[in-house]
Amino acid sequence: MEKITGECVCPGKARGKIINYKAKLIFNNTDIVIIENWLPQIIFTAKSAGALICSHGSITSHASIVARELNIPSLVKVQNLNLLKDGDVVTVDALEETIQII
Repeated sequence: MEKITGECVCPGKARGKIINYKAKLIFNNTDIVIIENWLPQIIFTAKSAGALICSHGSITSHASIVARELNIPSLVKVQNLNLLKDGDVVTVDALEETIQII
């Protein structure tokens, strides 16, 4: 089982399947959404997701503040994001800053 790490911007845990963000998709709390552009407007459209992950961004960015306000477990600066594919089942522990492929 592969562990992937990032930087916590909003603590929490979620388990679900990986989905790469696409505009107009509707997400639910079992979706772990990979976001390419860590922007506030994208966070709002994915507010029902179980967790959000991104390869860049920072704890002080506007999108991170929005994620915290919406209480969505989120990690930025995720390393080895290329290991995650659509449909993979993972556990995200944002407080521990880990993503584990199940």
